[in-house]
Amino acid sequence: MRIAILSRGTQNYATQRLMEAALAAGHTPQVLDPFGFYLHIDSVDTRVYYEETAAEDFDVVLPRLSAATAQYGLEVVSHLEWVGIPMVNRSDAIANARNKFRTLRTLAGQGLPVPPSFTA
Repeated sequence: MRIAILSRGTQNYATQRLMEAALAAGHTPQVLDPFGFYLHIDSVDTRVYYEETAAEDFDVVLPRLSAATAQYGLEVVSHLEWVGIPMVNRSDAIANARNKFRTLRTLAGQGLPVPPSFTA
């Protein structure tokens, strides 16, 4: 299985552990910096490139987005979803998790108790 790990930190402990686990399971992991992606769209064709190579043949993508990569990284994740590449964490779930109030709204919407909260 070809696994893309979206992360800027190849030296990051979590990224290293994901690489080790994927290799131990016999997969082919590749760490890709979200800022290395080029997203193409027009009325006829949609493509995803990483640096100068087409990047649409991954079996699954593991997004590991930091605060620095969240905005463009979410766009990359969303575009990869749109071209049909499976994600471990979808862009809408990542966006919800990065926003405390949205997370509370999601939890309350599923009937889970949440503390009284306000935003202004």
